[in-house]
Amino acid sequence: MEISGGDVLHNMLGFQSMNHVIFVYGTLLSGLRLHPCLKSAVLLGAGSVHAQLFDLGDYPGMICAPENEVSTVLGEVYAVSEDLLQKLDEVEEVVPHDDAASLYVRRRIALVHPASGLPAEVWCYLYNRSVQTCVRIPSGDYKAYLSAKASVGRG
Repeated sequence: MEISGGDVLHNMLGFQSMNHVIFVYGTLLSGLRLHPCLKSAVLLGAGSVHAQLFDLGDYPGMICAPENEVSTVLGEVYAVSEDLLQKLDEVEEVVPHDDAASLYVRRRIALVHPASGLPAEVWCYLYNRSVQTCVRIPSGDYKAYLSAKASVGRG
């Protein structure tokens, strides 16, 4: 989501170039494999969205949840520059102007109960393939899921 010049968050950050806010939920989370991609981003805090999370093997995928379903995905919210947003599109295999060829699509999504100062809508990456044969992560918490999977693997 682009932040307007007069937005409280934009002024609070003091970074003219950090004009987008993004929600991450998988390998971009702090402490995980792709988090170094966010080294120039500014962490704004924790967040959650109304969606479903799936285990795709080496990484998760998130899709929008039906309106009548109680389903939340947990993640982190970051302020990012236009350049970083474009780099993240590459990391997430977004093909510009070709949703059908994209592994993920970048869309705006509403935060569930956004913290003070955060916008109501943020950018996120939605998985753009079928999840029919994928394992659902009912907790919506990828880090907790990985931790539980590692514990089972050790025991």
